[in-house]
Parts: sequence; structure tokens; C-alpha cells
Amino acid sequence: MARATAQIALGVSSDSLSSYLVADTHLRIGKLCVNADCDSRSSWFLGDNSKITVLCFPVTLSKKILLVTADWDNVKKYVEPVCKGVAAELGVELEVRNEDYGFLVEHGEKDDFGGVEIPQVFVIDGEKVKHVFTRIPLTVEGKPDVKSATEMLKKALADA
Repeated sequence: MARATAQIALGVSSDSLSSYLVADTHLRIGKLCVNADCDSRSSWFLGDNSKITVLCFPVTLSKKILLVTADWDNVKKYVEPVCKGVAAELGVELEVRNEDYGFLVEHGEKDDFGGVEIPQVFVIDGEKVKHVFTRIPLTVEGKPDVKSATEMLKKALADA
């Protein structure tokens, strides 16, 4: 019997019923999920025209995205949606800290005088802290580059 720490998404659907449950769990699946390193999907059709589908895939619960920002920060309107979107897409935690200058001084990007800017985005994996970007990348036209910021954050999570 295979044993894996995984995230399960369970969907039950029929003509009149549609409900979903997503939970992190320690599971025993037997022959359904033999290798925890690869995705597994199993479906069962029930006699009442409904179907149960179980998706099993490994997750790393130690990684998270950390955004240090402030209420007065105008760039937050670009950076926060990037962080929320990537966190939701990849299933990692997002922590938002308000004006945590102590953290920024210790782990953040500093200017020539030792000052820090807000916002800054980090990937934390256990005890390791990786700075991803400060403010938001700009296009050649000088406009916020949300696509580039998203790619940078996804790459940092993959490399962490």
C-alpha cells in the first residue's frame, strides 16, 4: 500500500449535486496512487449518474510567499495580485506583512545608504529566505510588468 503526504481534491457531481472538498491529509490509497512523485487521478461512476473523482498530487508545505508592504504603498496594487495569483495557482501560502522593517533590514534589498524600499517579495522555504524582487519590474516603456513579476516569482518558488 502506497503512503504519501498529499493534497486531495475530491469532487462529487451529478445533475443536481456539485460539491468539492480540498484538504491536506496523510492518506493511504493502495493501488490508486502507487508513486507519490507523480499525479494520480481516479474516478468512479456511481449508480445514480454521479461521479467521484480523486486527484492526488504531492505538495511541499514548507514553501511560502512573503510580501512586505504598507497601507500607503501605491505599488501594492500591482504586487499583491501577482502574489495572490501565484500562491493560488501553485498552492502555496501567502503571508503579507505590514511595514516589517526589521525583516527588510535583515533579509531585504537595501539602497546605498542601508535603507529599504517597500514592497519587497520573498520566497521562504523552511529557514531559507530568498529575495525575489523589490517594487515591480518595469517594461521598456516604464510600465509595471505583471507578467515578468509572475514569472520571476514562479521561478523563485521552483528554485527554492
